[in-house]
Amino acid sequence: MTPSLLKRKAWFVALLLVVASCGGASSASTTTTLPPKIYKVGDIGPGGGIVFFKARAPFICDDNDGLNKSRCSYLEVAPEDVQSQGVRIAQTWTCWDFIGGTSTDIGTGEINTDKILDGCKKPNSPAHLARSYTTTVSGTTYNDWFLPSRDETELLCLRFANDPNSVYAAQGWWTKTQIGGCRGNYTPTGGFTGGAYWTSSEYAGSYGWHLHLYCGVFDHHLDKYYASWVRAVRAF
Repeated sequence: MTPSLLKRKAWFVALLLVVASCGGASSASTTTTLPPKIYKVGDIGPGGGIVFFKARAPFICDDNDGLNKSRCSYLEVAPEDVQSQGVRIAQTWTCWDFIGGTSTDIGTGEINTDKILDGCKKPNSPAHLARSYTTTVSGTTYNDWFLPSRDETELLCLRFANDPNSVYAAQGWWTKTQIGGCRGNYTPTGGFTGGAYWTSSEYAGSYGWHLHLYCGVFDHHLDKYYASWVRAVRAF
């Protein structure tokens, strides 16, 4: 079963029992359904990442224009930064024109990523690198990873790099420029560095949002020529 089908089934068939009677009588079938697994923040997700967000209500998590849009309840983050030959890579946006239509909200990272890929076909863009990331767990390959939105990236900072006693918090400097409350950390957990990470949210023109984990501050005044790290997430 592909990840997209897993998303579209809030309930799944756990057992199908077919009982055939003797003498050619008609067969009867019964189905038993079990509720989907409930995850907590910090659990290992189905794609092998770490669950870092649980929604109060399911959210639309794809850009399918049909009636059968996917709805998700969780976000999980990949266990490592995007790498090349075992080494994490920092990348510029690679396409400098304004794409338009991206959002900063939680739950929009996948839609943002698809919009960026529609407007930027270069294979080394952060959006393409995140979309190309795959994991295989128990025989299922998960290829629906994406570049998180600005507010999704803030959740990552709060989960893995929020040090209330950081030097920036002590000086009060972070309160002037941070967005969601993350104080930052020079040595974050979760395999992150203290450097800057791209989001899938544009700001304006040739500018995009990225987050400095060491201080919890978002930048939008540095343009898309700036090389930042890439960490993929997925919704389910």
